[in-house]
Amino acid sequence: MVALAAACALIMPPAAFIERAYSNGLFRYLQPALTTVSNVVPFGLFDLVLVGIAVAVLVGVVRVFRAPRVEALPFFLRLVMIAAGLTVWFFAAWGFNMRRQPLRETLAFDSSGITASAAQALAARAVEELNALVPQLPETWPSDREMDGALAPAFAKAESLLGLPWHSVPARPKTSLLSPYLRATGLNGMAIPFFGEAYLNASLLDFERPYVVAHEWAHVAGRRNEHQAAFIGWLACMHGPAWARYSAWMRLYEYAFSDIPPDARGPVHAKLNRTTRRHFTARFERATRGRVQMAAGLQRGAAAALGRAITQEKSAADYGMVVQLVLGVQLAEVASLRTAPE
Repeated sequence: MVALAAACALIMPPAAFIERAYSNGLFRYLQPALTTVSNVVPFGLFDLVLVGIAVAVLVGVVRVFRAPRVEALPFFLRLVMIAAGLTVWFFAAWGFNMRRQPLRETLAFDSSGITASAAQALAARAVEELNALVPQLPETWPSDREMDGALAPAFAKAESLLGLPWHSVPARPKTSLLSPYLRATGLNGMAIPFFGEAYLNASLLDFERPYVVAHEWAHVAGRRNEHQAAFIGWLACMHGPAWARYSAWMRLYEYAFSDIPPDARGPVHAKLNRTTRRHFTARFERATRGRVQMAAGLQRGAAAALGRAITQEKSAADYGMVVQLVLGVQLAEVASLRTAPE
């Protein structure tokens, strides 16, 4: 088991082989099966695994204290076996997707369109869309189940536009025992590969949730990179109701706004309507409430280190590349959304 875990972590097959044999091969059967099972229950199945591991470790520690000479080595070996087993499970159920081909290689992509002026035009388009969508927002936002039901076909549409040969099963968004961790690190959600689950930060606001759900579905469907999941989540919401498009344009506006020259930000932001400005303020206050800076820093560092160790590429905190995908991907549906309409 330890040797198999080491092989999974260290052997690096070509990305094209992973894309063909695993991401669009074995995984196309694993993900629907795992997520369909986990969707049956409203709680996180991985929470049960965490509780079981915690109980096993606690019992082992007590036994070691009672008989250190007898129990220490077996306890250590059991911990090694648990770690190895989880590693193999992780890679088999999802982890090999971390080495798949990026969207830049599987889609028509032109980097010549990625310029400061194009990013500024994208931010202006986001402002236009947000201002137009505010009057269409419902007085009472849909329930979580209604949101998910409306987003599912929109996500399938995005997968079709990207040329994927199969459709994933959307994960039932859940809260979890990991919610305190999500709040402390400032994470909006987390995909759990072991059962194809998606956990959400319980403090999310209504207008944040649609985009976050679509984003986590992209992770569950096999996309590790944050910028790729963000792009797919945005594209999915573009084919959903007005409240879904509003949620996604808010996030894309943030990405584009940070990528335009500082002296151009003021005039762009000044055109944003008051409702959306209030939503941005509420989102910031929600995200920083309960956040622990040290925990957030450790989480970002661990994510970057894991990404480098497993995929041999730079960072997991690469949201700025979302704008590059929107500007560079050569899809008619994306190109029509890049600039402010005439």
